[in-house]
Amino acid sequence: MAPASIVIRLSESLVAGYNTYGFTRDGDFPEVTDGILRGDYPGNEFYIGGKIVKDMADNKQNSLQENRVTLDRNVQRLIATVTVQILGEENAL
Repeated sequence: MAPASIVIRLSESLVAGYNTYGFTRDGDFPEVTDGILRGDYPGNEFYIGGKIVKDMADNKQNSLQENRVTLDRNVQRLIATVTVQILGEENAL
């Protein structure tokens, strides 16, 4: 089982700095996605996946990717990507 959408931040910061329950009713997470696009958060620390990506406009996806955000339509695959980032290829399941 996996959530419909997921936002993961890999950072040295001990606090998120944003509302971690920021999903809207329509499945967006504007505080983070818009915050990345406005320079409030470093895009390279974020991994966003699932329905939020599937429902996101192509131009917003492109802008986030230009800001080095990792996007994946599949939550399980995104979690595997993050696992490799944390543990390294040889230790990932």
